[in-house]
Parts: sequence; structure tokens; C-alpha cells
Amino acid sequence: MPIKAVGAVLIMTSGILIGVSLKSRLSYRVDLLKEVYDFLLYIKRNLNYDMPALSDLFCQYGTEWGCGLIGVISDSLENDEPFEKIVEHSFSAAEIMNTLNVSEQNYLKSVFLQLGSSDSESQLMLIDSSAAQLECMIKESTEEKDRKSRVYMSLSVYSGMIIAILLI
Repeated sequence: MPIKAVGAVLIMTSGILIGVSLKSRLSYRVDLLKEVYDFLLYIKRNLNYDMPALSDLFCQYGTEWGCGLIGVISDSLENDEPFEKIVEHSFSAAEIMNTLNVSEQNYLKSVFLQLGSSDSESQLMLIDSSAAQLECMIKESTEEKDRKSRVYMSLSVYSGMIIAILLI
């Protein structure tokens, strides 16, 4: 009987951990969008004062704060490949492909490819409009994360309980 109890606890724990894993994946999506938003604001601040090269901004931000998409792009900039190819490669990374939906990926790709392609005034306007769009994406992703995480946690707990009861 103690072995069955331990087995039931392990099954319930695994069900809960599956829910936590799915919940953290939703959180990673929001974190990734927030990282891009923060990066755009970082670019805006630096364009207003210093006017550095775009590759320098990616490298500075990637080494100091970037851990997701910006970090992948800044690491890839050292390979002397064209920027378009670096952006495509960065978005094809497994974590990013599994996290963002297609419309978010396409929008972020277009924003990154447009950066550095015009004068500083146009860049600031692009950053402002992109930041506003990203705020909406972050809000929607946060609402979706809250809604789905409750569902994931409830389903994982209940399914773990049902399987444990069936096996006892």
C-alpha cells in the first residue's frame, strides 16, 4: 500500500510539473516581447544622444542585458554575415520558433530589418510605432498567459489526480 501511495504522489507531482512547464513557456513569450520592447527603447535613447552603429547597439545590449532574441542576434553579429541572414537565423532558433506565433515573428523580423535603413528621425518614428505595437502584443500575451496558465494548471492537477486514482 505505501508503494501505491508513493506512486500516486509521484503521478500527481508529474502532472503539476507539466502544468508548471506549460505555464513557464507562456511566460517566456511575454518575457521575449518585453525584451524586444526594452531593446527598442534602449536604441531610442542611444539614437537621441550618441548615434552609434546598429551592430554596436545589439552587441552592447546583448552582452549587458540580452538573454533571448537580442542575445542570439548579438552573438551572431560576430560572424560577419549579412544582417538579414542573422535575423533569419536568430528567428529560426528552436526556443523562439516555439514561443512566438507567426504574426509576431513576422512583425519583429520586419522591425529588425527596417532598423538602420534610414535617417535617425525616421528610425525614431519607427521605434515609437513599433514600441506602441509591442505594448499591445505584450498586453494580449499577458492576458492569454493568465487565462491559459489557469487552464493548464487545473488540467494538469486534475489529470494527475484522475490517473493516480485509477492506478490505485
